[in-house]
Amino acid sequence: MRLKYIKLAGFKSFVDPTKVPFEQQMTAIVGPNGCGKSNIIDAVRWVLGESSAKHLRGDAMTDVIFNGAASRKPVGQASVELMFDNMSGRLQGSLANRNEISVRRLVNRDGQNSYYLNGSKCRRRDITDIFLGTGLGPRSYGIIEQGTISRLIESKPQELRVFIEEAAGISKYKERRRDTENRIRHTKENLSRLTDIRLELGQHIEKLDGQAQAAKRYKTLKKQERQYKAELAVLRWQKHSNKVAEIQQQITALKEQLSNANLTRDADQTSIKIAKQQQDSIRQSIEKYQQEKVQLTNNIARLEQQLQFVKQQKSKLEQDKITCAEQIANAQQFLLSEQQAQVEIKQELQMLSPKVAKGEQEIAALSARLNENEQHRSQAQQKWQLVHLQQEQLKTRYQAHNEKVSTVKAQIAATEQRIKEKQVTLNQLTEKLATYQEPTAVKQLKAQFQQAEQQLAQSANLLDEKTQQLAQCQSNNTQITTQLQALTSRLAVVEQQLDQKQDWQIYQQQIIEHGNQTALQQLHEQLAVEQGWELAVEMVLADLLSAQVIPNLPEADLVATLNNMAFALVDKSTHKQPSVGTLAAKASHPDVQLPFLNHIVIADTPEQCYQLLPQLTSEQSVICPQGVWLSAQFARKGLLEKQDHKLALDTEKHQLLVDVAHLQEKHKVAQSELFQIQQSNDELKSQHNQLQANFNQLMQRLQQAQSEQQFAEQSKAQDLLAKENILQEIEQLTTQVAKWQHELAELHQQTIVESTDSDTNAIYQEVERFQQKASELSLQLHVIKEQHHHDIIQLERVKHQHGQLQQNIERYQTTIEQLSRQQAQYQSQLEQQGKPVADDEEQLQHWLARMADVDQSLVNSQTQISQHADMISKLENNQQNAQKSTSELQANISQLQIDAEANKVKANSALEPLHEIGQHITDIEKHMPVDAKEGVWQAHVIRLQQDIAQLGAINLAAIDEFDSQLSRKNFLDQQDQDLNQAISTLESAIAKIDKESRQKFKVTFDKVNQDLQTLFPKVFGGGQAYLALTDDDLLETGVSIMAQPPGKKNSTIHLLSGGEKALTALSLVFAIFRLNPAPFCMLDEVDAPLDDANVNRFCNLVREMSDSVQFIYISHNKIAMEMASHLTGVTMFEPGVSRMVSVDIDEAIAMAEVS
Repeated sequence: MRLKYIKLAGFKSFVDPTKVPFEQQMTAIVGPNGCGKSNIIDAVRWVLGESSAKHLRGDAMTDVIFNGAASRKPVGQASVELMFDNMSGRLQGSLANRNEISVRRLVNRDGQNSYYLNGSKCRRRDITDIFLGTGLGPRSYGIIEQGTISRLIESKPQELRVFIEEAAGISKYKERRRDTENRIRHTKENLSRLTDIRLELGQHIEKLDGQAQAAKRYKTLKKQERQYKAELAVLRWQKHSNKVAEIQQQITALKEQLSNANLTRDADQTSIKIAKQQQDSIRQSIEKYQQEKVQLTNNIARLEQQLQFVKQQKSKLEQDKITCAEQIANAQQFLLSEQQAQVEIKQELQMLSPKVAKGEQEIAALSARLNENEQHRSQAQQKWQLVHLQQEQLKTRYQAHNEKVSTVKAQIAATEQRIKEKQVTLNQLTEKLATYQEPTAVKQLKAQFQQAEQQLAQSANLLDEKTQQLAQCQSNNTQITTQLQALTSRLAVVEQQLDQKQDWQIYQQQIIEHGNQTALQQLHEQLAVEQGWELAVEMVLADLLSAQVIPNLPEADLVATLNNMAFALVDKSTHKQPSVGTLAAKASHPDVQLPFLNHIVIADTPEQCYQLLPQLTSEQSVICPQGVWLSAQFARKGLLEKQDHKLALDTEKHQLLVDVAHLQEKHKVAQSELFQIQQSNDELKSQHNQLQANFNQLMQRLQQAQSEQQFAEQSKAQDLLAKENILQEIEQLTTQVAKWQHELAELHQQTIVESTDSDTNAIYQEVERFQQKASELSLQLHVIKEQHHHDIIQLERVKHQHGQLQQNIERYQTTIEQLSRQQAQYQSQLEQQGKPVADDEEQLQHWLARMADVDQSLVNSQTQISQHADMISKLENNQQNAQKSTSELQANISQLQIDAEANKVKANSALEPLHEIGQHITDIEKHMPVDAKEGVWQAHVIRLQQDIAQLGAINLAAIDEFDSQLSRKNFLDQQDQDLNQAISTLESAIAKIDKESRQKFKVTFDKVNQDLQTLFPKVFGGGQAYLALTDDDLLETGVSIMAQPPGKKNSTIHLLSGGEKALTALSLVFAIFRLNPAPFCMLDEVDAPLDDANVNRFCNLVREMSDSVQFIYISHNKIAMEMASHLTGVTMFEPGVSRMVSVDIDEAIAMAEVS
């Protein structure tokens, strides 16, 4: 992992967006004092989470924002971004697969800081957690600023310990320990509050218990009261309902009388209706006769008019027939005249048609001759224009000929000179290319790199397999632990239920002790029950399962003091063989006989129980494994609510003990396997880390060798390209010279041929001749076209006349045919009108006779109407008398109905209490006693109301509140258990963290101390230095440093000079870097107090460590500058504004060597 570049914008003096790249392992930042070099290191510390303005050389955190300059305004925010290369996978966790990691911090004038990780917003703690244990941080040993050296040497032991912890990678463990302690403190506080709540809640539950009992008593009395009120309402409803039934009987009798009266009235009404219908029928007959009379009158008048009209129509048809004959004669004369004119037009048409055809042939012949003449004229014209143009071109070419010859000669001479110069350059490049050689170091490094890469891949695969195996083992172990905890919890519950005793069991234990008895065991503890029959046996034995097995019966006076007891006596007599097919065959006890089980028959299913029931005696019963127990006197199913399933609990306890033992053994095996896999995994990790370090070292060497090879190949490629370009240019120049020489030869051979003017004149005269001939042909063609056009018009006129005559002939022929048909039609109509006239006169006489018959029928119908009117009047008087008696009966019925409705309302009112309590009358009547009386039930209601009043104020919510609070109490008890378990877990975690921290701190301390003892003499050329612990407790001890340069025996570090302190601090820092190298090391003028000899030692040490650590240092020393492979200059050309200038030393040296 290494730092690729830094981006600054608005940070201190870097107001413009600036990118500072770090492409090499050693980068020196140089520049004059006050130009902003140290601001780069401040920017790195600021991004890594520095929160103290003092350590950033400011008074407030907003001081890092550019505050303006002479020619610049202040900016509103500052931003710094660090880009890391994580190709080596140094960072673990979620960032392990990222090749590049970006960390950015932004602050505005309001003091609001924002952190970004790979472009996503995050917390400051997220940034610091990433670099815990890597040696990077706002105040870690990876960043050594001005004054840090002296502070490091003179720091207190606890402050110096921080560097050792960071190198050991336990700084993140301390963060975890601090979080764990905070969680324990919070958990204990929660536990204390929870205990207070549980105590208070227990007292409140005791109060609620009494209130809940009173509330239950109140609900019981209210239920009885509602029952009596409901039955009282039903009794009242029955009384009113009976009265309604009596009234309904009276109404029924009156309705029968009313029905008879209505029948008589309806009969009279029917007679009236029949009479009126007959009267209406007669009136309809009169109307019919009258209508017929009117119809006959109209028909007679119409027939008389029709006879007169027919006579007039016959006269008109005869006149039309004469007119039609005259029109036919005129049309025949016109038709004959038109046919004669048509014959004359046909003769004229036959004369014009051949004349028009001949004119078209003459026009076509002249047009062809004219087109042919035009083609000859056009060809002659083009030939004349071409000859004229050639004359002009030849004149122009003759003038330019001499000029071009001179120019081509000059170009040939200049090009030959350039070819000679290019040939000299080509010879030089050929000699240079011959000096290039293929490097062999790269090939060797590539082979080593590929071998290391294969070893690293194999190690990674093996490590992944072990990691997956470890995760699977941990998962299995966790699963086994969870199952074991669940089984242990359930076993405790079962044992608690088995050990729990009822009050009567406690009292009977006292009887046993008082009577000097020795209780063996409870009955169920040694009772052997066949599998599947536990429920049936437990139903039959019930509380006897919990009975104490004793040798003798207790004294009578002791037994009389208890209401409930259960003892089983030991029976040493010979055990009788249990009956086959009974429950005694399914359960047995070694000391107690259970003979009554022989009277209980067994069946496999409830259906078989019902089938066997009729076959049982009065003393027998039948039971099945499902818990159905039947006899002639009772029927039961399942256990009662208060029974506690002793047999089932015993069975479950035995099975739980077996399962717990099995899981404990399995857990031990899993723990052992997990420990072995962890050890193997740690060894593989160590091997993998060593292979990774070798791989990284080979990669750096290969990259450096490839970079050198790439530079040489680039130079060689450039030279080859230049050689090819020169060869191509020589070839092009040679081709151009040959082309110009060929063109010069053609110019010398070419002769200008002049065309004579006589050829031009002959061609022009030929064009004029063709033009004259075309005019003559055009004139002849025009005359012929005019005559042809006149003939065509005449032909069209004749054709039109012929067509008009044909149409007239056809029209006259059609007219003659139409008039002939009309004449025949008139004749036919005259013949048809003769017969209808005689028929009409006969019909007229018939209608006059019918008119006399209709008048007689009208007189007879008027007489019948008068007779029916008298009969209807008599029937209507009888109906009025019947209506009066009907009204009186209806009045009596209405009164009775009102009384019935009143009683119905009272009955419904009596049922209103039932609706309020949601009960139905049929349910109450079904369960209500037969001898229930209204007065007695009213007395019961009054008594219950008095009992309810005596209870006083009742808290009805106490029952639900009691249940709720009890449920909450149980929940809080579980919470208390969980919190205690959490405290135990967290304390175990702290112990584990402390153990690991002690181990890592001790190993790191010893390693750093050893490296310090090695580096110090190397830096000073002798002497000794070592680290010492101030306390025996590795978690709290401080670290002090003692250094004695060559020839000195100082007693304290403070007696050293500034240069000696600086070298001692650098020895300590580099010793830490050897153990746990940070991704990069930033040094800010640490060589300032050193002389040239010590600067050389410092540079040699930095150069040696640069193979594994990226160094970025600020220096004014020339020796330190020369050591860097990349120089980055900071200038302040504009006052108050820093800018960057970068130079790659290796590339600069290579360019100088090439030039």
